[in-house]
Amino acid sequence: MLNSLYIRVVNLYIVMMFNVHWMGCFHYLVPELIFDLDNGTRTNAEDSWVTQMNLWDSPVEDKYLNSILRALSNMVSFVVYISLN
Repeated sequence: MLNSLYIRVVNLYIVMMFNVHWMGCFHYLVPELIFDLDNGTRTNAEDSWVTQMNLWDSPVEDKYLNSILRALSNMVSFVVYISLN
C-alpha cells in the first residue's frame, strides 16, 4: 500500500514538473515570436515581460528561471481565482 502511494506521488511530481517546464517554455515563446515576426526589431516587443525585466541579452538560465516562475505564478493565481468563484 505504501509503495503504490509513493509511486503515485512521484508520478504526480513528474507530471507537474513536465507541465511547469512546458508552460515556462510557452511563456517565453510568445515574446520571442513577436520579436522574430517584427524582422528582428524590438518595436512590438517593448511591452513584453521579457523587455520589462531586461532579459533579452541575459543568459539562458536566467530566462528559463524567470519563465518558470512566471508560469508558476500564473498557474497558482488561476487556481486561486477558480476556487474563489
